[in-house]
Amino acid sequence: MEDVSFISLVGVYVVAKEFNGNMLIHIRHYDESGETKIPTKKGVTFNLSRWLLLEKKKDEIDTMFIKSLATIEVEEAQTYTAHLGGGVYVTVNPKFPTVDIRHFWKPSDSDQPVPTRKGVALNKYKWKRLCDTIVRMREFVPELNKASVCYYSHANELEALSCKECYPFEKEEEEEEWRDKASQSQDNEFNLAEYLVSPESV
Repeated sequence: MEDVSFISLVGVYVVAKEFNGNMLIHIRHYDESGETKIPTKKGVTFNLSRWLLLEKKKDEIDTMFIKSLATIEVEEAQTYTAHLGGGVYVTVNPKFPTVDIRHFWKPSDSDQPVPTRKGVALNKYKWKRLCDTIVRMREFVPELNKASVCYYSHANELEALSCKECYPFEKEEEEEEWRDKASQSQDNEFNLAEYLVSPESV
């Protein structure tokens, strides 16, 4: 599939494109030079399993986001985190009025993964647009209808433990290099097939 679904979230775009035979979906900031859009490293890369988990968790994330906006000044409010696969996590922190979707990595001297600069922080308007896009994405990427969430395919726990999607923080440098190549491969190679949420809806 050479065509790209290029969907505007206003300043951030959802882009679907094949890379090395794998369909990937990106939520990414783009720079503009005249009529040319150039992908930046500020974004998140989803394989189909990750996107299906985002689809599955969309309502749960939305509920937590609404709660966080209502309790943004409450110090005791809890942070919500969801792992979507690989190093990709969704975070809703009551201290910040955004849904943060981001690549994490685990330093060798740390027990916990930490966020990288590669991600997007969506305010309530952009998050609403993304929710609408998630509902429609199977129209643009029919491969999603035949895909499954990674952990459903494991035959046993041992197989799951060796899976980089379920337990991602092995060979981090290798994945980082692959992700960078995937994000840059979009440059100037898309046909517009856009679904824009009406500005009047926000």
